[in-house]
Amino acid sequence: MAELILVRLTLFLVAFFALRRLLPVVIRRPQRWHGLIALAVATLLAFVVTALLLDDSMGESLLAWALITLAIAIIWFVRWKTLDYERTMRRRHEPADQPIPIEPAPDP
Repeated sequence: MAELILVRLTLFLVAFFALRRLLPVVIRRPQRWHGLIALAVATLLAFVVTALLLDDSMGESLLAWALITLAIAIIWFVRWKTLDYERTMRRRHEPADQPIPIEPAPDP
């Protein structure tokens, strides 16, 4: 079990950091969900390759991958909505910028 986790973690880190470097090249303006997709692809690669290398059940590996990815996606979605809500509430409570009166320059 420990070797399974170690191989998955190693493969995940390799795939994730490779995708992380590749993402700005492929996508001009990355958004939040692009990171989630990169995470899902990296974990999918790790789970599939580990299942093939260690003769683990592919069905169980894919089920574990789907559950883990779904849990991470839900956590990130809630976090993003919370951050957006806090930003909206902060803007409502900040005083509106009032224009600064411009004084005419003194005549020489």
